[in-house]
Amino acid sequence: MINPSFLCLLTCYHSTAAADILLWRDEKKTFSYITLLFLLFYWFFLSDRTFVSSSAKILLVISLALYIHGVLPSKVYGFTVEKVTPDCFEVSDSTLRNPIMCMASLWNGGIHKLRVLAEGDDWGTFLKVCMQPVENTVLEDFFINVPNVVVSYFPVVLYNYLVSGSSGW
Repeated sequence: MINPSFLCLLTCYHSTAAADILLWRDEKKTFSYITLLFLLFYWFFLSDRTFVSSSAKILLVISLALYIHGVLPSKVYGFTVEKVTPDCFEVSDSTLRNPIMCMASLWNGGIHKLRVLAEGDDWGTFLKVCMQPVENTVLEDFFINVPNVVVSYFPVVLYNYLVSGSSGW
């Protein structure tokens, strides 16, 4: 049985799209999201490429697809091709400035940490850097295994609910 407070958490606060996807209410949308997540998981983790190489290749594929879409005529073999307007690609200055400032701040913070480590005065920072690979392994396990369990759990519960014919969750 699904906890009613969990359902309230999913359906309240304007997250009905997440509830529809997680509870398999719209099978096509749920299947497409699961397929997309699987493809991204394969692309980044199982392809034996580095993250930078994978990101560069996926950006290359996206830019090639956008270029081909832009070159296509409005009708191809009787099918109409909807064009993406140039307004979709406009970015305001403030929208662009915030991520760049965040990246600059992260870069400066990293350089400061490297300087502190090079001086050798702060043992706390040194131990944090040494423990980072252990934390990354735990975080990878959490972010990979927990979504798999959640996504595979809901169809089973929904099937049991539909088969039993209960009147409430």
